[in-house]
Amino acid sequence: MSEYYGHSNDQISIGEMAEKFHISPRTLRLYHDMGLLIPQSVGNSNNYRYYSVSQFQRLEMILQMKSVGLSLKQIKTILDTRNLSVFEALLSEQIDKLSEQISTISSTRDTLIKQLNSCAHLRHLPALNAPFIEFIPKRLAFAFDIEPYDLRVPQEGISPWAQALDNIKDTLLEHDMPIFLLNQACCAITREDLMNRRYRCSSALLLTDDSLTAAIPRQVIQSGTYACLYCNYIAMDSRSESEGLDKLLQFIDENHYQIIGPYLARSPPRCQYLILTIIRFW
Repeated sequence: MSEYYGHSNDQISIGEMAEKFHISPRTLRLYHDMGLLIPQSVGNSNNYRYYSVSQFQRLEMILQMKSVGLSLKQIKTILDTRNLSVFEALLSEQIDKLSEQISTISSTRDTLIKQLNSCAHLRHLPALNAPFIEFIPKRLAFAFDIEPYDLRVPQEGISPWAQALDNIKDTLLEHDMPIFLLNQACCAITREDLMNRRYRCSSALLLTDDSLTAAIPRQVIQSGTYACLYCNYIAMDSRSESEGLDKLLQFIDENHYQIIGPYLARSPPRCQYLILTIIRFW
């Protein structure tokens, strides 16, 4: 822009100004309307806007502040007041917003990495309907109370689990939580109900990690050795799930294992299997 310093008549057209700063004339007209950057002169006959070299610095400031996420309203406040405290306050506010965005993006990235790792695992699934044992590390989960239902009782109309997921989704939205957490949803049956052969799903857990925080109760799923089963799954069909649980409990009884934890069932995304987990045992 150095060629403009010493400009003979110091009248720079709106087109020249826009070209030099790589913005559109429409943007400059918006800045004029908002009082952010008022042209040095406006033609009486054609209302054509002309700018001065002396206005370069102000436009550069506007574009720099806009590039770091400040709104045009905030920028106007800064330029109009010329108050350093106001500038510092608005910058601090923007830094806080960016920190929240970084935290959310990092959490989303971590979840996507876990999903990718799950896809790799699903390529080498154990045999269907064949119980097996596996060590699973400690995990955290958001806990939700749901309307209890028995897996073995036929349901009319909408599935109770589908209704539970809808309610959980509403809660996530209320807390500005990512909806993709629903992919980590687990149906839970307490140890006591399992011991008494009651297939009563009484809560739902959303697997998570330390990076996500919200005013939602959390529960620790302890590490340990678990009895697991993969089986064919018909979406929202609790009957197929109860049949898999029958097989898993039979496996535990035959091997004289002791149930010391709850049952969790999870259907991985884009997969035709239901992972019937997790029953811990000794």
